[in-house]
Amino acid sequence: MRAPEMGAAQCGTHIANGVLHAVVTARQGRYTPGFVTGVAMLLPLGGIGLSSIARHPQGGARKAVIGGALGLATGLVSFVGLRLRAARGR
Repeated sequence: MRAPEMGAAQCGTHIANGVLHAVVTARQGRYTPGFVTGVAMLLPLGGIGLSSIARHPQGGARKAVIGGALGLATGLVSFVGLRLRAARGR
């Protein structure tokens, strides 16, 4: 494992994507594209990936948490940026 933080960041991005799709669907009260994929695939994949990195001898909990937090932040910033861009287009 060369860069566990990078893998953990990708896992964090998957988790952020799944959570954001679930939140948007709940707020709109109807199905939105990406909901099933986000909840059924990306959330478990991100969680399992972070768990695997945390248990790996070259990874560890600290690297999993740092990378995961970076990925979550990246996912949230991307979402906010898209929402702001959409709001300007109205």
